[in-house]
Amino acid sequence: MRDRSAPIDNAKNAARIGTIVFFGVIGFSVLRALLSPAEPGKSQFDWNVTLRFAVVSGVVSFLAIFAWIQATAARAMPAVDILTEGISASDRSKPAMWGFVAMEYYWLVMNRTYVIFIAPEGLYGWLAHGPVAASNQTYFEPYQRMLQDERFMRNHTAIQKLSGLPGGFFFDRSEIASIADDDRKRWGMGGLPHTGNIRVNLNSGMSREFIVLGSINTGRIRHKLMSIVGVQALSDL
Repeated sequence: MRDRSAPIDNAKNAARIGTIVFFGVIGFSVLRALLSPAEPGKSQFDWNVTLRFAVVSGVVSFLAIFAWIQATAARAMPAVDILTEGISASDRSKPAMWGFVAMEYYWLVMNRTYVIFIAPEGLYGWLAHGPVAASNQTYFEPYQRMLQDERFMRNHTAIQKLSGLPGGFFFDRSEIASIADDDRKRWGMGGLPHTGNIRVNLNSGMSREFIVLGSINTGRIRHKLMSIVGVQALSDL
């Protein structure tokens, strides 16, 4: 399940943040110079100082984000041990779960990928992959194949352990107020294949929005959530 291209993708995402910081510093400096009156005898704007500061800020941002992403990926290694565990005798007789792969945005430009399992007791979410570049259009396919493995989807113990790893979640059916779906494409996804969004609204007032990867229809996911978990569905997002 580990993607050997992950460090390259992590570097691309970190570089994107560094580039945003670089141009952000320049833009802020120019705007500040335009809005602030120049003092007599002094230059209103120093390009050399601005460029040096922008480069340093961009490089520091790149290094910090890349190190953080790599550390996050390292913390996901226990998932390998869980995935290689055998299924227990008690789980063999349980019905297979149903699930889908989705991306969630955070910090405006960062993203993470979840494998979400639908069970009668609620929703399990495994943080399967950290930030990924939009150019890596097939990175999520191994997770989709995993969802087609009926033996694994009967392994409730493993799925519960995966959702308990850092970044994972479990929403008890009593916590879910409603769900909504939207089959419109999401801006900023580049060439990543996706079909729309699923939003989970909680009784606490919080909500989580997931971008469904691949070709699975969001309406089908809504129907599964209604029939398996028994939650109310809204008309759209």
